[in-house]
Amino acid sequence: MSEPLQAVENTNQGTRQILVVDDDPSIRLLLRVIFESAGYAVTEAQHGRAALTRIETELPDVVVTDLKMPVMGGGALIEHLRSDPRSMHLPIVAVTADRNAKEVARKANAILRKPFHHSTLIETVHGLLEERALKAG
Repeated sequence: MSEPLQAVENTNQGTRQILVVDDDPSIRLLLRVIFESAGYAVTEAQHGRAALTRIETELPDVVVTDLKMPVMGGGALIEHLRSDPRSMHLPIVAVTADRNAKEVARKANAILRKPFHHSTLIETVHGLLEERALKAG
């Protein structure tokens, strides 16, 4: 994708929108349940290219992405989001089982190793949203 994203910021002041990107449907379901039980709205994508398509219509409040996926991995997704002015400050959490993923995910705001505890994930996302709100306000 060479042209900039035509994303629209999420204007819903209540529920925060999280985009979960993972090629494993069971992981996407698990993350959906974790986030929805914490009061977040969730959309899903099965790889980075599908995530970019979703982001073209609505910019989420946070992206939670796996790194190793077919079509477009999380590292390439993160690079693309950071290079676009509309998404360059979007909070991104990389979740991975790869112990050597630090370089691939270096531009993410946080990296969580699988398996992770659901409370750690929620605390990480909540902290990133609060930090973003403080910078904006």
